[in-house]
Amino acid sequence: MRELNSDILATGFTSSIEAAQRAYFESLERPFALKDPRLVETLSHWISAIHELNETPTLVMIMRDPAAVAQSYIDRGELVDGQPGTRGRTVPELLELAAKQYDQWPFRKTILHYEKLVEAALIVKRERRMRQDGGLWLSSAFDP
Repeated sequence: MRELNSDILATGFTSSIEAAQRAYFESLERPFALKDPRLVETLSHWISAIHELNETPTLVMIMRDPAAVAQSYIDRGELVDGQPGTRGRTVPELLELAAKQYDQWPFRKTILHYEKLVEAALIVKRERRMRQDGGLWLSSAFDP
């Protein structure tokens, strides 16, 4: 998937990429999850191949504090005209594009907040009973 996304960004969306997407989906075991930061820029080019799956996918958008996202880019030395970003787009531009992609997604979708995911993982790590019971949703020790 990363290679296909890199190809889309480098050469544009072509019929050979679309064929490769179909083959890629056919090669995956079910269920599957896809994760690639380049999807912020390429997701719209995957929709026709996803339609052909005859499955109902769910887009999970993980939101993170924009300042933390920017700092992550700075820490990796990824800058665009002196601002945190990548592939010619600043963090605010990437966040705007991600919101647009999310809005245009034609299937099920949900937003998870990164900070809440981290908090939940730390609770599970701390609470041995939760690990034994199978997670947060089975423990009365967690009050959402």
